[in-house]
Parts: sequence; structure tokens; C-alpha cells
Amino acid sequence: MKRLFMYLSVGIIILASASCKTDSGRKEYSSVLVKTLTVGNRDSVEYVKYPGVINSEKEVTIAFKVNGQIAFLPENEGMSFRKGSIIATLDKHDFEVQYNAAKAVFKQSEKETKRIQALFENNTVSPNDYEKVIAANKVAEAKFNAAEDALRYTEIKAPFDCFISDIFKNSGEIVSAGMPVLLLKQEGGYKADISMALKDYSRLKNLIYAELVCGNLSTAITLKAQNRNASNGQLYNVSFDIPSEFSKVLSVGMNVDIRLAYSSTTPSLSLPASALFQDKGNTCVWKINNGKAACTPVKLIRIERETAFVRGLEPHDRIAITGIHSLSEGQTVEEMKEVSSTNIKYGGICLGKQGPDQAVYSFPRYRRSMVFLLHEQNGRSGNNGQTGFGHDCVSWCNCASG
Repeated sequence: MKRLFMYLSVGIIILASASCKTDSGRKEYSSVLVKTLTVGNRDSVEYVKYPGVINSEKEVTIAFKVNGQIAFLPENEGMSFRKGSIIATLDKHDFEVQYNAAKAVFKQSEKETKRIQALFENNTVSPNDYEKVIAANKVAEAKFNAAEDALRYTEIKAPFDCFISDIFKNSGEIVSAGMPVLLLKQEGGYKADISMALKDYSRLKNLIYAELVCGNLSTAITLKAQNRNASNGQLYNVSFDIPSEFSKVLSVGMNVDIRLAYSSTTPSLSLPASALFQDKGNTCVWKINNGKAACTPVKLIRIERETAFVRGLEPHDRIAITGIHSLSEGQTVEEMKEVSSTNIKYGGICLGKQGPDQAVYSFPRYRRSMVFLLHEQNGRSGNNGQTGFGHDCVSWCNCASG
């Protein structure tokens, strides 16, 4: 190690004063040094994403049934109300006056009707007079009922557990009967709808779970119903229930993603996404067999964070995860072994081997490369506690990119 650091020190001094030149820039190496990885275990879950749209299970536009001046109306959208609670009112003064007057007339009519009925039963009142009193009483009762209804219509009560989705009027405004004032949506009353082809529809029996994704938010959802599309017999409509606590961030017509997880009969394998590359329109990896690189097409199932799930490989296959753009079909490769702390301490990056016992490391910090002579460390351990390779500096060169 002393000799190693001596060479590094000398190399850095040389770097500060002059630079060596190679004949033709970066050298060609007989083999490429790569880091390999054994692909992971099979994943028996397959994920499929569908475009979905939000629809409301129940929503209603609220209007007063009588003309009047608004006395109270919620000021903020999103306010929640329980079924039967008052959510808006009109000024009741005129309605109360009309109600009390109609009530008084009806009470008096009731008394008069009872009196005339008693006289009629004693044959002291003619049938014609009796019928007039009965008719007048019915009119008084109808007016009383109408005034009672009008007074009741000055209040709007929540028809179900709901929240205010939209407000069309303000307190103090004069409104006519039937003029919309509020849009109510059922609490937890949203559903997510998707359409899928028959081949996907038939897989619902293998559904493990479903997830709704809306921007940076997501929530688990529950399969609700499915039926054939009326306008297109090749499609099926599938609906999912959405948790009530998620409803306030949604609106009817909003586009969302529906992510379904199916149990798969053809499991996938996991590997770093950085190991994938494109070749002639195919997603591929470099599979290492007997020290040779073989371009191997795979089917990409999904990528989660930095992990890809693919088909087309077998467990325990070894693939290259570094240097993938430096490889070619049949290229001889050597798997990167644990190295000493030299390249870590000074920011070196292994570019490959030069001959059987030399390796080239790039040191971007110093804009140079160094050729090292590799030799076994005779069982001595590096900083990571594992037996590795020693590195003796042979020369500096310009073969590293700046």
C-alpha cells in the first residue's frame, strides 16, 4: 500500500506539471470490465394501468321552490353537511305572516264547519248551506297547507350526506323558484370508471388490488360493478368505489389513472432499470455467458422507482449493469471485482482492462487516466473488509474524457 500511495503522489505531481499523451486517444482494450448482477426472484404480480374518469354516484343541483331573498347560504365550497341538516334558507318574514294568517282562517273555518254540521244533523240547516260551509273549509285548509309548504320551502335540507361542490348565489340575493343556488355531491359518492377489452375484462377474476392515481395522490379503490358497453359490444365498463376521504380532491369528469394488480401465471424477474437498453426497437439486456456478452431481448412489464420487472430471463442469469453501451455482441467481458480504496479515495472510475494484468481508471477530478498493474493482495483486506486487488501505478495518460 505504501508503494501504491507513493505512485499516486508521484502521479498527482506529474499531473500538476505536465501531461502525458497517447498515440491515438482512448485505447482499445481486448475485454471490457463490467459489473454484473444475478437477476432477482420471480414476481408473480403483474400491473396494468388504464385511463379512467371520475363520475359521481350521486349529485344534485339545489334550488328553492319559492321566490324570496336568500338569508343564509354557505360561503365556502367543500363544507360538509349531514343528511337532514339545513344548508340554506330564505328570509322567512313574509312567509310566516302568510302562514299565520292562513292558519287563523283555517281554524275559524274548522269551528264554523263543526257548528254547521251540528245544525245540519238537527235538520236546522239546509243541505245547500251545509255544502257551502264544507267547501269554504276545504279552501281554507288548502290555503293553510300551501302557506305551510311555502314556509317549509324557505329551508333547504341536505338530501344525503354531502358537501358543497359549487355555489351559484350569495346571501342577500333575490332568487326565483327553481333557480340553482348550490351543487351538492354525495360524501364518498364518487366512482372511477374505465373501459377495457374482453381479454382484460376476463382477468378481473385474478385482480389482487386496484389503485387510483391522481397527480401525486393515490388511494386504494374497490371493484364495484362491471357490464358490457351499450354502444360498443367489444368493450366492458368497469366501476370502482372511491373512499369518501378522497372525494374532496376529485370532480366529475376528472381524468385519473387506474392501476390494477393481477396475479400472473407468467411471473416476471427484477433487475436494475439502468441495465436495459434499446436495440432495433427491442428492450434488451446484456446476458453474460462464459465471459461473453449476449444481447438478449426481454419483455418489459413495468418499472418501479429504479427497478425493472421483465420476462425473458431465468433466475440466476447474470447480466451486465455497467458499461452496457460499451459492449457488443460476443464481446469478451471480465466481471468487476472488489477493488482497494484507491479509486474510491481519489474518485477513480474503472474504464476497462489493458492486457491481462493492467486496468485503466479515469480520474475526472484531475482530468487524466491512470494505468494500474493488478495483483492479488495475498489475502489482505481492503477498506470494505473483503479480499480484493492491489493497484500499482504504471503511467498517466490522456485517455480519460475530461
